[in-house]
Amino acid sequence: MFLALYVPVLWWSFLLLVDCQEVNTFNVHYQVPEERQPGTVLGRLSEELGWTEGGQTAGSFQLLQPSALLPIQMDSQDGLLRTLGRMDREQLCPHRDLCIISFSVLAARYLALIHVEVHVLDINDNGPRFPQMSVELEISESVLLQTRIPLDRAVDPDAGSNGLCSYLLSPNEHFALEVAVGSDGTQQVELVVVKEVDRERYSSFLLTVTAVDRGEPPRSGSAFVRVTVLDSNDNSPAFTQSSVTVEMREDASPGTLLVNLTATDPDQGLNGEIEYSLSKHTPVEVLRTFTIESRTGRVLLQQQLDYEKKSTYEVDVQARDHGANPIPAHCKLLVRVVDINDNLPEVHVIWAGQAAVVSEAQPKDSFVGLVTLSDPDAGDNGKVDCYISRGAEHFSLRRISPSSYMLLTNTPLDRENWAELNLTLLAQDRGTPSLAAARDFTVD
Repeated sequence: MFLALYVPVLWWSFLLLVDCQEVNTFNVHYQVPEERQPGTVLGRLSEELGWTEGGQTAGSFQLLQPSALLPIQMDSQDGLLRTLGRMDREQLCPHRDLCIISFSVLAARYLALIHVEVHVLDINDNGPRFPQMSVELEISESVLLQTRIPLDRAVDPDAGSNGLCSYLLSPNEHFALEVAVGSDGTQQVELVVVKEVDRERYSSFLLTVTAVDRGEPPRSGSAFVRVTVLDSNDNSPAFTQSSVTVEMREDASPGTLLVNLTATDPDQGLNGEIEYSLSKHTPVEVLRTFTIESRTGRVLLQQQLDYEKKSTYEVDVQARDHGANPIPAHCKLLVRVVDINDNLPEVHVIWAGQAAVVSEAQPKDSFVGLVTLSDPDAGDNGKVDCYISRGAEHFSLRRISPSSYMLLTNTPLDRENWAELNLTLLAQDRGTPSLAAARDFTVD
């Protein structure tokens, strides 16, 4: 039963040593659905790589990552891999559709280095949720047909079709719901007036908007929208666009202008004077980050952005006149935070023997340690390469994955000539301009 669920895919290559020994490097891939019971078996490395002979001893397999950072545990005798605790894809890989946990294992007895990737598959364990469960709107009884009022879209943290939503509106004859999809796949949900309203007949409407995801089985979430009908104020403000998308670099200074939104109202006097504000339903996080000038419609940055914490914001801006029973116009502002290369890459070494020690008896190309790289930036800003800036006459690097290298001996060593060796590793990202960080090691 287990084999049908978790079938590893193996690739291997061979690194020849000068004394004709072989260090085998393997890539092992597993798939496991999230939310499986703790202790779910992924596989046994010794069997899956064909090492079925008896006599495995404790320490045959060494995990080359701090175990506290992995939701997986390994038996050091035979390489048995099990899940540890609850595997929640949304917590392990927030904001990412593809969730892969990778780590390396040293099988010293078999002269092998194994790179393991566990693909945590999404299940439909989350339903869509609206930012506000209840929304209050106001319209004039003289509102024009096809007037559009932007609504907040629902958010579903699941991946793929499990996170895609369609929308339904409770049956009524005065309003419809339309969903526009931008070129980047972003949905814009709008309430559309399709029949004239009469305040003397209906002073308000209570509507239910439901978002349904495309999982199996589907999950749903709802929000209530109360639309209050006010006496006619001949004309209401109107934005030139119902939705606007802007980009802002994460290093922009507070006070930077994002966009100047403009609404118009043909009325005279107070009925034509427009005041801009953020919606009263705006989340506190957005209110802290952005502000709007009430007279001009200029949207300004209020505090520093951080792409690594939040990459997009939705801001509901409204404009209303100063006449009696003003009806606000709405504009949805989508702010995309542009990543900059503001994080230094990091380099770590996990030594084969848990210490920076190498034997002079080891030949050239012997495994010394696993070098891992990390950088929280996005795109090329987060892609890191590693180089030896000091000690290349004794050591070399061989890449085994996008974020890890094997550190190997580059020559036979002689303790009588070098009782200790100095090694400097330089990690450099591919951003423009690139950032680099160096770490010094002393190898005994």
